[in-house]
Amino acid sequence: MVAPALMAWSYSIAATSPADDQLHYSVFWLGMLSVLLPVGARLLSPAPGRDERLLLVIATGLVLYVPKFLRETSGIVFHDEFAHARQVQLITDNGRLGDLNPLIQIVQSFPGLHSITATLQEVSGIGQPATIALLIGLLHAFGLVGLFLLAESVSGSSRIGALAGFLYTVNASYLYFDAQFSYESLSLPLLFWTLVCVDRARRSLGDRGACLGWCGLAITIGGGLVVTHHLTAYVLCMLLLGVTVVGAVRALRGRAAWPPVRLTFALFVVATSACVFWGVVRAPLVKQYLEPRITQGFSQLFDIASRNKEGRELFAQSTLPTYERVLGFLVAPIALVATLGGLWLVWQAIRRRRERLDDMHLTFVGLGLLYLPSFPLLLSVAGNEGARRSWATSYIGLVVLVSPAVVHLWDRHRRRPGRPPGPPGRRRRPRPLVVGAALGAAFTASVIGNTAIGLNETYRFPGPYVYGSDTRSVTPELVDFSRNLDDTYGPGNRVVGDRYTTLLTGTIGRQSTSRPSAGFPVWQMYFDPFPTDALLNQLKGSEWKFLVVDRQMGLFTPRIGVYFEPDEPLAQIRTEPPSPEFLDKYERLPFTLKVSQSDNLNLYRFDFGALDAQRAGLR
Repeated sequence: MVAPALMAWSYSIAATSPADDQLHYSVFWLGMLSVLLPVGARLLSPAPGRDERLLLVIATGLVLYVPKFLRETSGIVFHDEFAHARQVQLITDNGRLGDLNPLIQIVQSFPGLHSITATLQEVSGIGQPATIALLIGLLHAFGLVGLFLLAESVSGSSRIGALAGFLYTVNASYLYFDAQFSYESLSLPLLFWTLVCVDRARRSLGDRGACLGWCGLAITIGGGLVVTHHLTAYVLCMLLLGVTVVGAVRALRGRAAWPPVRLTFALFVVATSACVFWGVVRAPLVKQYLEPRITQGFSQLFDIASRNKEGRELFAQSTLPTYERVLGFLVAPIALVATLGGLWLVWQAIRRRRERLDDMHLTFVGLGLLYLPSFPLLLSVAGNEGARRSWATSYIGLVVLVSPAVVHLWDRHRRRPGRPPGPPGRRRRPRPLVVGAALGAAFTASVIGNTAIGLNETYRFPGPYVYGSDTRSVTPELVDFSRNLDDTYGPGNRVVGDRYTTLLTGTIGRQSTSRPSAGFPVWQMYFDPFPTDALLNQLKGSEWKFLVVDRQMGLFTPRIGVYFEPDEPLAQIRTEPPSPEFLDKYERLPFTLKVSQSDNLNLYRFDFGALDAQRAGLR
């Protein structure tokens, strides 16, 4: 209980201390490392049995959910969580899947997480926040169990399997991003368990009934993955294709049998067909959603390499402690050394033709090699998010590659009882204490550095209000404003607002909020002296009813660089907020009527009849 208590204390310090305080970081890491280092040392030891290793992996997953759980004691806080919570709300209100999501449109096309959450909420009778916390906490540990079983099977060692599950928690996404109420919190465990079933099916080809059973489970769980998250489902297809290709090459060289190859290819065809079917029938927006994120990232990276454009400055305007930023830069070199160690062991195994290096093992090695090449994408604005999201999957391969090297290094240098000393004059190996300290230091640097490059302070810790930070822009005033909107006017009204007000008016307020784009540039309502006729006609034609104005928009620039979305004018480079006069103009315009006001928020109702009358008078 010491670790959770220290984490809770660090959050309390962060919430009540000045913005420049950094004590909470030290207290937080003291709590984290007080549990991680002893567990890691125990898992590395050859002494524990399989059951103890499995329990330690489960305990690690549960303890590492504590930071995200503490972060949301007053409710969900991450940006994407609001959209997913709203989708659950639509299911419980209307009893239908796939209703239009007012915050992130693509969410409505993948109802796996939302339908499970709504069902649990209905069956248990507890509220949505408690249902979410319980479900995500269990999934956080359940996924590690799947990875443990998978790594154990491909390596032939429960020790390596447990260590792989443990090391996976080091990746930058695990502690916070993959613990939020979003696609990945469910899709990653489904990916792990689908691969476990595929591996079991391949290994039980001699028993027809068992093989069919594992195939059926793989198809069932994989089907759940397809309707939960697009990218993770595509990773499954690529991994199945990779196992098929590796197996076929090895079979042609006489080093593997053909039946596992044919089985894996059949499962690849099933998974790919399911993804294509779902994409065509229920998720046609996936291509439109993913294409710009992929192409723009590589395009910007090419411009940076060609010196046509400056790259992102890592940790720009960061409030993280110096040691976190330094360790963040050390993450890639440490991973490189670990990768080279893992590759050396793989090469030795291939050279000696050890049977335990099967098709899946070699495919995971290839997946792990994709981790380091993703780092240059951090320098591009568009590719930054994609690089971070890729780590949750590339790290699967990395831990499968690295874990045997860590075990080999420790076993090579640990002191064995009864082993006679080496001959006189022989070069002495490093003492076990030195090797253990080096491994502990590398692990500590990796877990702190990965967390630093994963998310900024406003996502990780509570603290003072920060305009435009997603997580710290939620205020009691905005919560009350949103609830009053629902209580007074009912749900489903079309409401125009900025990125931060729509998070709450679209969830707590249950309104249908605006999704700005180049084709629907609602930022004109706030950035320009007067919106264009084209935009006003859009608002009138689609029967938009309300406009929310946060007067703080005229006082601050947003912490994340955008008021609405990345395609808005001057996104990421704006140095001055919009003129307060542009926000106050609705006090005077005839087609907006103020219907409520709080300290910082105004609610206006559109009166397009007055607009038409004004236009007629001008004629």
